[in-house]
Amino acid sequence: MLLDVTGWRRPALVPTEIAADAALGLTAMGERSESILELAITANRPNVTSEVATRYIDDPNTPDKVRRAAVDALGQINTTHAKETLAKLAQRRDDVGKTAAAVRERPSGLSEREVEVLALAAEGLTNKRIADKLFLSPHTVARHIANARAKLGAANRTAAAALVRRPTR
Repeated sequence: MLLDVTGWRRPALVPTEIAADAALGLTAMGERSESILELAITANRPNVTSEVATRYIDDPNTPDKVRRAAVDALGQINTTHAKETLAKLAQRRDDVGKTAAAVRERPSGLSEREVEVLALAAEGLTNKRIADKLFLSPHTVARHIANARAKLGAANRTAAAALVRRPTR
């Protein structure tokens, strides 16, 4: 609750062991929030993220927005188990199913924001223009591009943007 109340969004500063334990513990206690999902992702342990996300998706009391964020988290970890879970979820006819189908279409486990930033970069926008358009800082835009490049194995932003535009099927 402290993460949600304070608006603190620097989970990268949390040691991975603490992030993993906190995410699992809070989830086991019945807490559900995007902040806890961020902690799970920060732990950089796909099994932790998968466990937290699956519990969120399966819990009918989890708010829809948080359930969709859990589906997105599965797409970010990009493991075989996560891909299988997304394939099953994509067959559903609710918002979770629609989100899972959209996440499956993303290349190499990119987040929705990374795809959005790369799409604008592909249009020739600078980091500053992308930042203004998405209400982000230029540093955050640069970080999204760097993360996407790493996930895609692209040498530069142009190559990354080209990979995102290429059909994934």
